[in-house]
Amino acid sequence: MKANLLREAIRVAMSKRESHPMHLRGYKLYSFVVEHNKLLGYGVNNRDSIVKIHYGYNKRARGWATDFVTAEHAEISAWRKCRGLIESSFELINIRITDAGKIAMSCPCPCCRDWIVANGCTGVHFTTGSGWARMSLTSP
Repeated sequence: MKANLLREAIRVAMSKRESHPMHLRGYKLYSFVVEHNKLLGYGVNNRDSIVKIHYGYNKRARGWATDFVTAEHAEISAWRKCRGLIESSFELINIRITDAGKIAMSCPCPCCRDWIVANGCTGVHFTTGSGWARMSLTSP
């Protein structure tokens, strides 16, 4: 992943943070779809969005509860918005921004990780509290 793509994703996320649906209600997560070293688009986490059951976040899958929550995670939101543009395998850039405007851990949760791998994602670059990390989603 080229450093200029990571910088561009941070710039976009910071410029859009006040319009994020979760603004002042928790962490704001942005997920950018990257194919052939080009940003195709992005999605955001949103607890208020009404989504079909297979796009929402299923608490039962993790044993946290017995119900289904219609919250949409940023990774799935990004894929949904870009699915007509994606031609082959792709990568994601995840950025989490706190209410104070700092970057924070944005590693995909296990449910999202399984979902994005099944839909062609080969890796995720994500923010940590101190910079960037990368998660490969393919066999070594």
